[in-house]
Amino acid sequence: MFWLGEEHAEIGDPRSLLKWVLCGVGVLALVVLALLATPLQPVPELQSISRARATVDLSTLPAVERFQARDGSWLGFRHYAAGGTPTGRVAIVIHGSSGSSGGTIHALSQALAAHGVETFVVDIRGHGTSGTRGDIGYVGQLEDDLADFVAVLRKTVPSAPLTLIGHSAGGGFTLRVAGSPIQNLFQRFVLLAPSLGYDAPSTRPSSGGWASADIPRILGLTALRAIGVSCCEALPVLALAVPPNSEKTLVSTYTDWLMRNFAVRGQFPPRSRRRDKTDHDHLRRRRRIDVYGQIRRSRAWREGHGRRQGARRYQPHRYRRRAEGGIHRRRRCCHARHGGVIAAMWRGWAT
Repeated sequence: MFWLGEEHAEIGDPRSLLKWVLCGVGVLALVVLALLATPLQPVPELQSISRARATVDLSTLPAVERFQARDGSWLGFRHYAAGGTPTGRVAIVIHGSSGSSGGTIHALSQALAAHGVETFVVDIRGHGTSGTRGDIGYVGQLEDDLADFVAVLRKTVPSAPLTLIGHSAGGGFTLRVAGSPIQNLFQRFVLLAPSLGYDAPSTRPSSGGWASADIPRILGLTALRAIGVSCCEALPVLALAVPPNSEKTLVSTYTDWLMRNFAVRGQFPPRSRRRDKTDHDHLRRRRRIDVYGQIRRSRAWREGHGRRQGARRYQPHRYRRRAEGGIHRRRRCCHARHGGVIAAMWRGWAT
């Protein structure tokens, strides 16, 4: 204990500490009230999606089969036997947001099977015949379910190479799996029109009218997690533009848990810290990778490579400014996060 002066209170005064504690509790209570006071608003039906869904012939849809996940839940999937000349390959298809194995993904799965690829379409937990609609138990449960399904699948196809194919939100989740600890379960990853996050250059505002997020509620939940409070992740935070009275086949809302798990961001390596100005080796190795998997080496790497061969002089200070600012900033924020994953995918297809 020490004194700042007679007119100041003693530091560590219990009354002062109690005051700050009460202020903190008050702020937390306001955050919780804000969460409850901003209910998720439904969005009108997106007619273009509904019309496309109506064109798919579901008369040949296989029956739903089930497997047991590690938590004891029985989750659904559909099996498409390989037709024509079997290729010996197996594909696991992940549907998009609000969908299921019994939706528009049927057309793709049927086409794969017709070309000799044995195909399995899983109802992601929270969709279709799997679990509670629009909700899961924790972030990471979807990866656990997928690993459990692969373990069951390996009993019937023990050595066939597996390809994970994802469409839309399922494509973003496929990229998440490609950067997760279970990536080695699959030989290849295929992303079809993937949803790469709200801040990706390929994403339209509000996902083109398909999704509407409750931003105040999301910010409040993020603030609660930052102080170690995890009690409200089962609240709905994302509304989808599904037709009215379609609850039996489609999911209209996602909880915070499901929204964060059925998405691209996952267990990717954190972005590298800024290095010292004398460390230019990372610039010589850097590659620019776009979301379509096409790899092109940056000018900084080429000039660094040329300098070792006695060619043009390498000037790293010029390229540090280009890499850290200007037009390259936005591309880096989206691509660098998943660069290593997409490069691995590209090498897998090239071999």
